[in-house]
Amino acid sequence: MFNRLKYLILLAVTLPCSAQKPIKLTPSEIYHKVEKLNTLASALYIAAHPDDENTRLITYLSNHEHAETSYLSLTRGNGGQNLISNELGDVLGIIRTQELLNARKIDGGVQYFSTANDFGFSKRPSEAYDKWQKEQILAQVVYTIRMLQPDIIVNRFDHRTEGNTHGHHTASAQLSELAFNDAANSKKFSNQLNQVTTFQPTRLFFNASWWFFGGKEQFAKADKSKYIPLEIGVYYPLLGKSNQEIASLSRSQHQSQGFGDMSSRGSDIDYLELIYGPKLKNEQNLFEGIDTSWNRIKNGKAIGNKIENLLQNFDFKTPENNVNALVEIYSLIQNLENSIWKERKLKEVKDCILFCTGLFFEVSSDNQFISPNETAYFKFELINRSNYPIEFNQVNVFGEQLKNIDANYLSNNEAKIETFSLKVPNNIQLSNAHYLENSENSFYNQFKSLDELNYNIELKINDININFENKIVYKFKDEVKGEVYDNVLVVPKVSASIKNKLNIIENQKSQKIETLYKSYVDNFSGKARLVSKNNPEKKTDWKEINNLKYLQETHLTFEVAVSDKLSEEIYQLEVISNDEIFDNDVQIISYNHIPTQVLLTKSEAKIKRIEIAKSNSKIAYLMGAGDDIPTNLQNIGYDVDYISSEQISKENLQKYDVVILGIRAFNTINELKFKNKILFDFVSNGGTLINQYNTNHSLVTEKIAPYKLQLSKDRITNEDAEVKFLNPTHPVLNYPNKITQNDFTGWVQEQGLYYANDYDSKFIPILESKDFNDPKTQGILLIAPYGKGYYVYTGLSFFRQLPAGVPGAYKLFANLIALKNETKK
Repeated sequence: MFNRLKYLILLAVTLPCSAQKPIKLTPSEIYHKVEKLNTLASALYIAAHPDDENTRLITYLSNHEHAETSYLSLTRGNGGQNLISNELGDVLGIIRTQELLNARKIDGGVQYFSTANDFGFSKRPSEAYDKWQKEQILAQVVYTIRMLQPDIIVNRFDHRTEGNTHGHHTASAQLSELAFNDAANSKKFSNQLNQVTTFQPTRLFFNASWWFFGGKEQFAKADKSKYIPLEIGVYYPLLGKSNQEIASLSRSQHQSQGFGDMSSRGSDIDYLELIYGPKLKNEQNLFEGIDTSWNRIKNGKAIGNKIENLLQNFDFKTPENNVNALVEIYSLIQNLENSIWKERKLKEVKDCILFCTGLFFEVSSDNQFISPNETAYFKFELINRSNYPIEFNQVNVFGEQLKNIDANYLSNNEAKIETFSLKVPNNIQLSNAHYLENSENSFYNQFKSLDELNYNIELKINDININFENKIVYKFKDEVKGEVYDNVLVVPKVSASIKNKLNIIENQKSQKIETLYKSYVDNFSGKARLVSKNNPEKKTDWKEINNLKYLQETHLTFEVAVSDKLSEEIYQLEVISNDEIFDNDVQIISYNHIPTQVLLTKSEAKIKRIEIAKSNSKIAYLMGAGDDIPTNLQNIGYDVDYISSEQISKENLQKYDVVILGIRAFNTINELKFKNKILFDFVSNGGTLINQYNTNHSLVTEKIAPYKLQLSKDRITNEDAEVKFLNPTHPVLNYPNKITQNDFTGWVQEQGLYYANDYDSKFIPILESKDFNDPKTQGILLIAPYGKGYYVYTGLSFFRQLPAGVPGAYKLFANLIALKNETKK
C-alpha cells in the first residue's frame, strides 16, 4: 500500500532541488542532521497563501523538535499584489511559489500546494468554496494528511471566525478541521486508498497571532487563558543562530510581498489553541504521548540504538570517521518494511554520508536552455574529499548510462572531470508551470520524484551500492557575483511571441501586429504567420525567419484586415520549421532571489473594438508597486512618459496635463513623503492628479491628498456588484464618454479595494456600491477641485481591468484623464 512512496518526496531532499550552490555543511551542522535522523515526528502546517505561514513555528518544529515539518499552502498567491515588478496573475504565482520553496530551504520545512486558485480577496469562505470546488480541495487536504501522516496539524487561521478575515484564510482552517477526521474515515474519498492508507493525526491546533486581535497592544491585554504559551525563542548552538534569526531569513524570502523581516533573539512566545486531541500536561511538548523514537516502527529499536551511539561518539574533527556507523544505519533502514518513515530516513542518512565524506558530484550544462531532440553538452565532476574508500559505479543522465568515465576508486581529493554530449530526448517534458496545464495531476505529482532533469549516480561504500539523485544545473561566472548557479530549462527550439497581447481599435480598417522570435538552438530557420481563431481560413502570408543563432532574436510585423462588424478577434502566431509547429511564447521569469523559471503560453493576440473618446493629454506616470496601465494607455494612443520620483519637480511637471500615480505609490515611494506638495501644487496650477489605490497601512505619509482623506480596508470583491451613480451630471460620467451601468459589466476578479471612508466635504463621491450584504460605500471614486485642477482618488481596480480589455474601464479612465480639459471648456 506504500508503493507510491518509492517515489521520493521531491521537495524534502537536503541536496539542492533548484538552482542554488551545493550545500556544504560543517561538522556541527551534520550533527544537527543526525539528531533529526533519530527523531520520528511529523507536523503539517496549513494556511491559504504564500506568506501566511508562521516561519518561527515551522523553524521551531523542524529544528528544535527535529520534526518533519510540511507547509500546505492551498494557493500559490497569483491573485495578490507584486512589490518588485508589474507582473501579476500566473507569473506572480510562479514567483511566489519559488519564494515559498526558498523559505523552506532555510527553515527546514517542506512545501506543498493544493490546486485552489487565488482569485483575489474574498470576504467569506463560501465564495472560496464556490470557485474552488470545495470537495476537490478537501480531498486534496485529506490526501496530503494520508500521504504525509503528520502527528500534529497546525492551522494558521481560526475555522470559527467567518467574516473576520480573508475568506481564503477561514476556508483553509475549515477544510483542515474537516480533513483532520476525514483522513481516518475509510468511507471518505475511498478512491485514494489504492495509493495511501487512512490516517488519524493526534492533535489539531490553531496558531493564534496578535494580528487577529487588531494589534500587539490589544493582544497583550487579551485573555489568553485558552492558549498554550509555547516558548520558541530558543538558540541552536550547533547552527550558531536563534530560532527567530532563522525564521526571519525564511520570512524575508517573500520579496514580492515586501515581507523583509528583522531578526531577533531571546525569549519569544507563540500561542496555540488545542482544537482536537488529548490535552497536554507538558505544554512545551506538542508531541506529548506520541512515540517519536525509532520504537514507533517495527525493527526500529536497533536503528535508534545505533544512532544514539553515533551521537555520543560523533567525531567532529574527522567527520569521515562517522561513515562506518552511518552506512550500517543505512543498511538497517534499507531492510525495513516500506513506509513513509523509511523513505524519509533513507534520504536523511544518505545526506549525512555525503556530508561526512565531503563527496561532491555534479552534472552541469554548458547552456541554460536545451531543446528536445537537440544535442546538449555537459560536464560531470566527482570528487571524494576524504580518506574513506569509495568506488564509483555509474551515472545516468536522461536514463542513459554514461560510458568511458574513468573513476572507479575515488582517491582523496582527486577530482574526476569528464565532458560529454547527449541528445535531449524528443519526448522530454518542457519546463513550465505544469500546475497551470493540469492542476489535478500537478497536485499528485508533487509527492513523486519525476523531474527528467535529475541524474542518478551510484557509488559503492563498504561494499554497499548507494544511489543518489540530484539535478542537472547551469552555472557560470559573473564578474560581480562570482560563481552563479541557475536552473537548466527545457524549452521549444524557438519562442514566438506577440508584443501586444491586447490591441484596442476604434475605426481602423487594419491593425499591425508586431511579433518577436528568439532561438534556443543554433541556426534556426522557419516561417511564421498569423491565423485567425475566429475564422481559421483567414491567414496572413508566410514570412521567413533565417539562421538565428542561440539566443538571437528577430522581429516581424504583420498587418491584418479588420472588419467594420468586428467586436473581437483572436489571432494565433505559428512558426513551422522542418515540419514542426511552434506556437508557444517562452516567457522567462528571472529575478535575483529565485531560480529562473519559464511560463509557456500560446502566442495569441486579441483585437478588440472599443469606441473610446480621448482627450489630447500629455501624461506622466509614476510607477508604484507595479502595473501595466501605462502600456495599456499607450496602446490606445495616449502620450505617456514614465517618470521617477527624482523627476518630480515643478519645472518637470509643467509639460504634463495629467500625472497618474501607479498602485500603492504612497506605500512604496519614500520620496512622496516630501514631494507630495509638489504634486498638489501641480493640481493647483491646473493639472489633474489621479491617485490609484493605496493600502491604509504602511503609508509613507498620511498626507496623500491636499484635503483630508482617510483610507479604509473596504473593498468590493464582487466584480459584478451593482453601481449607483451619485452625481450623474458630473463631467467624469459624461465627458468625453457617456458612462452607463453597462460600463460596469464584464469586470474581472474584483471591483476595487482600499476605498476611502473619511474625507473632506470638498471631495465629490461619484459612485456607490456594496458587496453582498455589506454596508454601502461611497469612497470608491472621489474627485475634488483644488485650485485650477482636479485631484482624484480611486480604489477601482483599473490595474486589472485595462489589461483584461474591459471597455467600461477604458472609457471611465479616459474621462478621468480628460477632467482637466473639461474644466478649460
